[in-house]
Order: sequence, then C-alpha cells, then structure tokens
Amino acid sequence: MGISAYRAVLRLSVAYTISMLVAYLGDRTLGFLLPVLTVVMLSLPLPGPSLQQVFRGMLHTLVGFSVGVSLALLFLPYPPVYALLLGLGLFYSYYLFNRGASFWLVLMLIISLLLMPLLKLLHQQLALGVFFEFVLFAWMALALIFFMHLLWPDADAGEPHGKQALQGYSPDAAIAAAKSTLAVLPLALLFISFQWTGQILVLVFVGIFTLSADSQKGWQSARNSLVSTLLGGAAAYLFYALLVAVPEFHFFMLLHLLTVLLFARQIFSGSRFAPYMGSALTTLVLLINASMGDGADFTQAFLTRFGLIVLAAVYVVSAIGLLERLTYVRGKTRTA
Repeated sequence: MGISAYRAVLRLSVAYTISMLVAYLGDRTLGFLLPVLTVVMLSLPLPGPSLQQVFRGMLHTLVGFSVGVSLALLFLPYPPVYALLLGLGLFYSYYLFNRGASFWLVLMLIISLLLMPLLKLLHQQLALGVFFEFVLFAWMALALIFFMHLLWPDADAGEPHGKQALQGYSPDAAIAAAKSTLAVLPLALLFISFQWTGQILVLVFVGIFTLSADSQKGWQSARNSLVSTLLGGAAAYLFYALLVAVPEFHFFMLLHLLTVLLFARQIFSGSRFAPYMGSALTTLVLLINASMGDGADFTQAFLTRFGLIVLAAVYVVSAIGLLERLTYVRGKTRTA
C-alpha cells in the first residue's frame, strides 16, 4: 500500500467512527444513513471534493428528494396522472445516468421516486420526515467527507473516474433509459397499487440494479451485492457476538473502529476481494442497526436482506432479458 492508500484508510476509518458516534448519540430514526453514505462515498477511488462540489452534491440531494416527495404528495391521489409522471421521472433519471450526469443526483432521484410514494401510503408525515432526515444526513456526510480530505489529502490526486457527460441528445442513452424504465415502472406501480410497503427494499434494489440496461451487467451488480452481503453478514455476526459478550458503549465504538480499520485496509489493498468490501461494510452497518432494537433478530435481518437481493436480482435479469429478447426479435424482423 502506498501513501495515498494509507491516507484513504485513515479517512474512511475516522469518518466512519465519527459518523457512527453521531448516529447513535443523536438517536434519530435514520441515523444509520450517515455512516452508510460515508462508507459509500469514501470507499470509491475518487479524489477529494472541492467546496463547490460539496455544495453541488447538497443541491443534488435536495433536488432529487424534492422531486420524489413533491410527486407523491401532490399527484399520488390521482393514479393515472401519477403513473405517467413516475414513468417520465424514471426515464429522465436513467437518461441522465446514461449520458454521464452526476451519479449522486441520479441515485437521489431514483431512490426518492421509488421510496416516497410507498412512505406516503403509510403516512404523509412519515414521507416528509424521511425527506428531511435523508437530506440532513446526506449533507452531514458530504461535509464530513470534505473535512476528511482536508486532513488527509491525496498524495497523487487525479481526476475523478467515470465517463464524461455527453452533450446534446443521445439516442443510445434514450433507448437504454427506456429499457430500464420499462423494467422498473410496472413493478413500482404494482407495489403502489397493492401497497406492498413491507418490501420497499426490493423495489429500491431493482431501481439500482437496472441503472445498466444490460441483463449481464444487471446480474453482475446483483451478484456483487450477494457476495458483499455474505461477507458483511459474516463480519456482522462476529461483531454482534463480541458485543453481546461485552455490552458496553465504549467497547461498541472501539469495535466499530477496529472493524472499519480491517475493512478499509482490504478496500484499498487492490486484492480480489477489494471491490466487495465497501458494500460489505455497508451491510454490516445495516445489520447491526437492525439488531440493536428490543426483540430484534440478527439472523432474520440477515436472511431478509439476502432474500430481498435475490428477489431483486431475479426480477432484473428476467425483465431486462425479456426486453433485450423483444428488441432483438423486432430488429431481426425488420431486417428480414
């Protein structure tokens, strides 16, 4: 590991520990989002954000979730209108992604479009509460990441990885966005119509897995999530067993620090397990959070998460595969 890798390990470890401390001392319902978002962003091989990029990320968070909550609150009582607007919103989000727009903006849009209507069905105040807390913790995560990069800047900072945004209209991006929308929209409407609020994560996973309108890439994304869930679940089980043996808050935080140090070294080691470890650490956070309440069942939380990912993976591969098959048959008929 070079000097940049060691600094990356320090950034992730310190930021994660601080975010966990804030999340548990703050005792907010969605407090776990702060360490999750911190891990997601700091485990990627990206250079430190400028202050302008941080403010842009904050704006993208606010805009993305404002779109989802506004559509749900204003148009959900009118199903035909809402179905049309949801389809247009999903199509535009996937189109932006395929043109190389901000991944953070696209992620916020897709999560809010799929999450907010189901939360609104449960209670309007719940949707508004999630909106405000998600935006708050996303902003805190962005600010924390900025300060971590100030403390430990990259020794060889380079340009961000990723594709450049395309200029003007892109037919290929529009076709890919249409395929992703056709795969997600029917499932989203079924969830809303039958009020399947207990399986919200399935819909969110489907929305993320279909960012690439390719069945093989969708399966690859789902497979990576399954491997990460297994690794994170095994680590979370050991974490939980140690915490049960020593149920003290200071030991709880020390355990988090030691855990993130081990994970961070793997994330930036370049080993064959490195691509899975960021998501595995996120899984650990979610499983530990789900197991901390009264009467919580760790095994059930793990099996539920694993099962939801499997369901989402099967749906994505089947839906995108069917659309690819239909597109191939239509193209073959035209050329005949």
